[in-house]
Amino acid sequence: MNKETSDKLITDAAKTLFSYCRARTNSKEEAEDLSQEILLELLKTRENLRDDKAFYGFMWAVAGNVYKYWCKKRKKIIECELDENITDDNVPLDELLEKESDLKLLYRELGLLASQYRQVVILYYFNRPLAKSKNM
Repeated sequence: MNKETSDKLITDAAKTLFSYCRARTNSKEEAEDLSQEILLELLKTRENLRDDKAFYGFMWAVAGNVYKYWCKKRKKIIECELDENITDDNVPLDELLEKESDLKLLYRELGLLASQYRQVVILYYFNRPLAKSKNM
């Protein structure tokens, strides 16, 4: 397949691919990103296609493979929201975690974070200098 023909077919299929991506993602921005990845992969691999009639089968195979890879990549990203009700720094951490259930909850929430973020949170909240006591 020559370059001009493949460019025209890819251009004509762009809206269809965006609709495909929009149906499979949560937002317009994610759909745009996914469709761009699919179009980029089509442009990279268009030399592998020899017959114009096989383009749409080839396009949907590429779209399916890119979508599967995108899902796997997204699955690795774990998002966790922190509570905005942060307590006063003057209260010692020991008093905040008196109950064992609070400690288990804290370990569970820390476990949901990716390793690098978990290390940052632990370093920030647990390894910082203790607040000055009231007697000083």
